[in-house]
Amino acid sequence: MALIDDRIAQFRTEVGDMELTEEQRKIFNAFTKKNGSLVRIHIVDVEGVSLRVSMDSSAEVKKVLTKHYCTPDGTVTAVQILDMFDTVRTGRKYMSMGNIIYEKAWTCDGALYFTVLKVFSNGKDAVFKSFYSTIGYK
Repeated sequence: MALIDDRIAQFRTEVGDMELTEEQRKIFNAFTKKNGSLVRIHIVDVEGVSLRVSMDSSAEVKKVLTKHYCTPDGTVTAVQILDMFDTVRTGRKYMSMGNIIYEKAWTCDGALYFTVLKVFSNGKDAVFKSFYSTIGYK
């Protein structure tokens, strides 16, 4: 449990005094609350589909903080986490094993990264599954 507490503290520090949008504030709350606080975020995806994504301080959010936030491989930053739904709005969309995958390519220091957001969806409602970046896996 100490690792997750350390990552939450690190995330809070990295965000610091940034001025957050309403969407970013909801994401911040999901990533920093310990007791499963639920947030719902309305997003219109790259194809114009309206989704209501549910996200809470569940195992999926904790997995992002422990496996993908500030790690040597496939790292994501606090700013990327706060802006994760930009991947939904502007990335490529496809289905895989019952999940909707939104993927966006970007470069950093000459390396090609892919940022991926997974949601499980049954129509207009979706549940957050994962968010990560990886170096050129394609």
